[in-house]
Amino acid sequence: MKKDVLILGVGNLLLGDEGVGVHVAQQLLQLPLPGNVEVLDGGTVGYELLPYLEGKAQVILVDAVHADCEPGTLLRFNEADAELQWPPSYSSHQSGLRELLDGAKMLVPPPEIVVYGIVPRDMYRLTIGLSREVHRRIPAILSVIMDEIQSLSRKTGAVP
Repeated sequence: MKKDVLILGVGNLLLGDEGVGVHVAQQLLQLPLPGNVEVLDGGTVGYELLPYLEGKAQVILVDAVHADCEPGTLLRFNEADAELQWPPSYSSHQSGLRELLDGAKMLVPPPEIVVYGIVPRDMYRLTIGLSREVHRRIPAILSVIMDEIQSLSRKTGAVP
């Protein structure tokens, strides 16, 4: 079966809540998923992830996103819905998510991208692990992503 749905979790595990997308991807890899779904821990790679988006109809991106909300708040939006503010790259060799999303627009056909952003409590302190506020929201994040996957699978006829 063609894997036309990609769940891409990104972030830096060494910067606390900034790594939430990677934590979510790692949890999803442990769950039974429909045959058309691929999960990828994208870490901090950025633009170099573009080949993984090629040929995908749907990309579900999970990352920490700055917003004027309480830490742990889960936001869902399409890439075009808002001007997203991801943290800056920490290396001159590292491109950011903005570049990846811009590059995805050039793919033929471009994938539909849905972003699940989790508002961090602290993502600039060198620490491993999530804050209490973000960690306690992981089951809710997994639940809404699984609901989205099931909805997409019903549209395409994929079976778990």
